[in-house]
Amino acid sequence: MSRVVVLTGSQVGRDPRAAAYAKATAAGGTPVTVVGPVPGGEDRTVVDAIEVVRLRVPPPDAPVRRPRLPARVRSLRHRLTRSWRRERRRSKRWASLLPPVLPGSDANVVAVGAEMRRAARAAGVKPRSTLRVRGAGAGAAADASAGAGAGADVGVDVGVGLPVGGTVLGIGPANMAGQGWAWSRAVRRELPGVGVEVFAVPHPTLAFPADVELPADAFARDVGWQVGLEMHLQSDLTHVLIEAGRPVAGTLNGRDFVADARRLRDAGVTVGLVFHGSEIRDPRLHAQRYEWSPFRDSKDPLTARLQRQVDALAPLVAAFDGPTYVSTPDLLDDVPTATWLPVVVDLDVWTPGDEPLRRDRPVVVHAPSHRALKGTELIEPVLASLEAEGLITYRRIEGVPTASVPALIRDADVVLDHFGIGNYGVLTCEAMATGRVSISHIHSRVRGRVPTSIPTLEATPDTLADVLRRVLDERDWARSVAARGPEFVREWHDGRRSAEVLAPFLRGPGSGVGHAQ
Repeated sequence: MSRVVVLTGSQVGRDPRAAAYAKATAAGGTPVTVVGPVPGGEDRTVVDAIEVVRLRVPPPDAPVRRPRLPARVRSLRHRLTRSWRRERRRSKRWASLLPPVLPGSDANVVAVGAEMRRAARAAGVKPRSTLRVRGAGAGAAADASAGAGAGADVGVDVGVGLPVGGTVLGIGPANMAGQGWAWSRAVRRELPGVGVEVFAVPHPTLAFPADVELPADAFARDVGWQVGLEMHLQSDLTHVLIEAGRPVAGTLNGRDFVADARRLRDAGVTVGLVFHGSEIRDPRLHAQRYEWSPFRDSKDPLTARLQRQVDALAPLVAAFDGPTYVSTPDLLDDVPTATWLPVVVDLDVWTPGDEPLRRDRPVVVHAPSHRALKGTELIEPVLASLEAEGLITYRRIEGVPTASVPALIRDADVVLDHFGIGNYGVLTCEAMATGRVSISHIHSRVRGRVPTSIPTLEATPDTLADVLRRVLDERDWARSVAARGPEFVREWHDGRRSAEVLAPFLRGPGSGVGHAQ
């Protein structure tokens, strides 16, 4: 009895067509092998008397740089040929991966979908039949037992996938402030049985670690490379958190997350969204709610640009029917249905320094990632005045290597962060983790969303001078507030809370996801 080999480009554990056909065929006593990607699986295994061969789909290599066509020509060619080139290149990529696992000539090869049919033919094997999906009816067993002629289409009822492989979470493509990486390490540490992969386009000036670095030019323009990335994401991941509403496969399927999310779901991948800040924060509404909002001038170029961006993205997010997360509590204003996914600080890196405020002239540090949003221009006149009086030494940290920042923060006495947005984020947490006196404007609506009191002194641009003078006059009081910082960060931002938030998203039937003891 010849073996039936089912070729699928979707995840074996989640492809109902391949599973239904394989189970029905195996039930009739015919040996069956399913060849396809299995996230987190072994190279070869047996499930319910069905042999499963893992097809590895690694991320694509960085492409060789080619001469670029004019922008209008590139855009027109991309729009006209995107779909055709995508499908043909996917089949070509599968064809390059199939030969090592294809059977001998005596096997009955069945392809799942036209894409795998083309791939099999390109690899030198002519499938006997191609599976297509149909509604409930006579059942897959009748189709499988009847046998099909060469090149025939075979209908199968959609059932459930084979219980193959583990859970693999991908996060990308932004990795803003290194949070994609930080969340992934927390998941790996706290949720046994979950693999993780962070894929991101590197920031031009700030270096944060990622498992897969995506070349910016190829991510934006190279269709062949984008196809390889999409196949990797669809094949080697079971869950994807799409960051910042951006497409995860470059511009292959569009310039937002919608088409990529749909195609990932079609391939059996569970999709969620996560937002970091300005990409979803509505400037118009923020200006109405927050007194010190940097968006009060609607004609300001930055405000106008961010407003256009949010106006385009917000309806897409509202229409998304999957889990949605935000990294800071203020963003719950903009995505009310979202869940707070706390930022994570590596407490092995951000360790407490010497007790602050032991110098006669304390060092006050401000490290703005974006001056307009942090309120830098509102607070620096205050700091310059205090420095002129000989009361403080002010240092603005900008343009330094990421690896050097912890030591600079640890050496400070006072760290200033947000004075416009009314939020607290990564830098505030890092300041608290190192035991510094942390001062920011954290609006009451944000503080009210955190169950524990945030040990960051409250100040606005108008009150900053008075708060700093009190810190200088009442140093023991200020040190007592700073001393609570490391414990607060350990409770809310060491990764355990974030892993707990993500566990329901990752925990599903047969996932094997649990909690570390």
